[in-house]
Amino acid sequence: MPKTWNIKIDNHFQANPNCIIATAHVDSFPIDLPLEPNIREPNRKSATYRQIFDSLTTQPDKFFSRHSGIVLSANKAKPNRNKTELELEILEASEGGSDGIINGGHTVLAFEQAKNYKYDLTEARVKITIHIGLTEESAKDIALASNTTTPVDSRSKVNARGDYKFIKQYLAQLERAEDRKFRIAYYQNQSGAPRNAQCNVNSNSQFAIRNSQLRQFSVGSVPPAN
Repeated sequence: MPKTWNIKIDNHFQANPNCIIATAHVDSFPIDLPLEPNIREPNRKSATYRQIFDSLTTQPDKFFSRHSGIVLSANKAKPNRNKTELELEILEASEGGSDGIINGGHTVLAFEQAKNYKYDLTEARVKITIHIGLTEESAKDIALASNTTTPVDSRSKVNARGDYKFIKQYLAQLERAEDRKFRIAYYQNQSGAPRNAQCNVNSNSQFAIRNSQLRQFSVGSVPPAN
């Protein structure tokens, strides 16, 4: 079932039939939006996160003018009757959707932490751009173009294009056959994946992977594919 999120706003306009741009309140901004369209997970140890958090908490009234905004994807989006909120319908990945945060994962993480530390964010505002009804490919294209604050590593871009699907499919079959779980980092800051560089998929190893030499990723003694 699709989920619905409400975002409190000051104003909005329809940039085109499939795009809404609005000024949103930070203090009530939903912090549990899916990160599915984003090509990497936010990292609270990164310089990007620290800069956003410091800007938000030291001068929240100036945050809007100092931040480029958040980019979202939604299956549907519409203002309420009083035009004080936007209602977003989000399809999760399991439902075939690519909805959620396209760009702005570090920003939403900063919102969450600032709220946890009881900062007063009532004056803080943020620009949001909502793309409606995007295909998975279009969402990934926008994510690749939008994530420019800090460099996105090559494996994240390759993963966003879907070029690791054959590896994931191969390993899924192997997991079922051998009753064990392989942990490989397909994209930047991936939670639950080892930090060891040998466990990262990267574009320089694809030739070896295509020849089924998967043991290069330190996932155990994986036999070559037939």
